[in-house]
This record gives sequence, structure tokens and C-alpha cells, in this order.
Amino acid sequence: MTHQYFKLSTVKNGRAVEYVVSNGKSMFSLDGKKEFTDEEVKTFNLTEARAQLMENYYTYLYGLPMKLKESGTIINSAVKRKDFLGKEYLVLKVKYDEGIGKDSWYFYFDPKTYALKYTSFTMM
Repeated sequence: MTHQYFKLSTVKNGRAVEYVVSNGKSMFSLDGKKEFTDEEVKTFNLTEARAQLMENYYTYLYGLPMKLKESGTIINSAVKRKDFLGKEYLVLKVKYDEGIGKDSWYFYFDPKTYALKYTSFTMM
């Protein structure tokens, strides 16, 4: 049996929010507690649909670097240096053929190790 597990921890409005999806079952916590008021569910979007959306979104992002080799990927040949959060990065811009998508993605690499540190995108 394959065990699938996804966990997202974040802070929203000063509160610790966790979404967990384990083998298709969604679980939540808010400041460590597992029971919520209707207002907390609404304010912090503690729903199965949101947990599934976050799992799908981050799974896509984790696999995105591998998509750089797929046909229809247009990698800009100019690598730029950019300061981001007080540190310098090498930034690579990626677009896709019209039939694939209109978004532009930016990959931020550590200039010494070339480790991928951040990704961002603009939607067209």
C-alpha cells in the first residue's frame, strides 16, 4: 500500500494554520486545536476542498522543475541577477507555447550552489 502524506503549515492573521491530507483524508489544526467555530472555519478556510487545492498546487510546484524539459517550454537564454529578500539570486524566466499556457515563471537559484530557492509566476 502506498502512503500519501501532505502537510502545509502557515501563519494567517497571526494564527498557526495546518492543512494535512493523508491518503485522501483532510485534517486541520488552528493554533494546535482540532475543533473550530463556524467563524474560524470560514475565516481560515478549513475545508476539505481547500486542503485538496493546496495539496495539488504544491505538488505541481514541486514537480515544476522537471517540466523544464518538456516540449513547449521556452527558457529565456538571458539569466539575470536579482536581489530578493536581501540576497542575490540568478533568475531564469520560463514561458510556454501558446497552447500550453500564458503564464511566465521565474526560477531563483543560489549563485554559488545553483540550488533552486524560490519560484514565482505572473498570470497573463
